[in-house]
Amino acid sequence: MSACVTQTTVSSICQSPTKGPVASMRRLPDKQNSPYVLSLLGKGGSSKSTTAIQLAGIASTLRHRVLILDTDPQQSVSRWRSLRPNDGAVSSHFCRPQDVAARVAQAGKLGFELVVIDNAPVRTEASDSIARLSDLSLIMVRPSMLDLVVGLDWISWLNATLCPFVVVVGAAPAIRQGMEAPFMRQTRVALAAEAKRLWKGQITFRHAIVESVGMGATLMETDPAGPGASEFCRLWNDLIAELERVK
Repeated sequence: MSACVTQTTVSSICQSPTKGPVASMRRLPDKQNSPYVLSLLGKGGSSKSTTAIQLAGIASTLRHRVLILDTDPQQSVSRWRSLRPNDGAVSSHFCRPQDVAARVAQAGKLGFELVVIDNAPVRTEASDSIARLSDLSLIMVRPSMLDLVVGLDWISWLNATLCPFVVVVGAAPAIRQGMEAPFMRQTRVALAAEAKRLWKGQITFRHAIVESVGMGATLMETDPAGPGASEFCRLWNDLIAELERVK
């Protein structure tokens, strides 16, 4: 399937099997002279790179020009991009954290509308500047004790910077009979102090995501009608609403 699916398909994938209909995907708000910047933070295994890829795939589906900046030493996004054809749908570039600001400025000159930054799993000397240039940071947290410790550290740091952010739980166990798994509920309790910033949905661990990324694709290309794509659509729409709120 082509990365640029039709608007009919775009609307049809945003139907959650457990949460009811989700609004049609929203385009990025207009912004003059520079791209929007989404910065993803989190421990390894928290779905940080996967979420960067899927958000970029949605932006591409909406015909936005999107660039992923891969600053993670594991280079997961770069390896994913090497599996894709050079169709121009999603661009990526591996760079050092200290070069991100220059790359974002260059992206604006090249006409990119969205830059997604896949950050290293630990803070660097450039983390403060990346947070300040980002329109919104996403802290990815897996529902496990060690991930919560790291996630709470990221939260404390971003609270101190006064930069806008949201918290997203990734690699989560599946919802069964409309109920979240017990540890998912415990995770929300642990993050209760940031309830206003905690996304109400979750990114579930699914084999369809693993298979799609392993082929150098996105769910928008391999399983656009599936529940995984629906979750990422919901996240995208809520991020757009947050961008509109904080701009």
